[in-house]
Amino acid sequence: MSNPFVLCGVGFGIILALAYFALRLKAGKKRDVEDVIGVFGYAVGVLSGLQVCWVSYIERATPPIDKISFQMFMGGFALILFAINKIVKKFQED
Repeated sequence: MSNPFVLCGVGFGIILALAYFALRLKAGKKRDVEDVIGVFGYAVGVLSGLQVCWVSYIERATPPIDKISFQMFMGGFALILFAINKIVKKFQED
């Protein structure tokens, strides 16, 4: 559990989940535990995607990653975009 990406992801997830819950509470809107957990999970997903991008960049010359480093990077980037999109949608829900 000493992976900095995981630790930062958990911290980022806790901050976003608390912010989401507080904003929903302040606006008097419906609050579901599932939504809070979803925001937390997507925040961890952002940092997970960042880790995939980082590993693909650092290990780009190491076999067998050298043959798939670009695809790996794009997969991590797609994960980041997906998670950010889902976080934004959660914060915009009525």
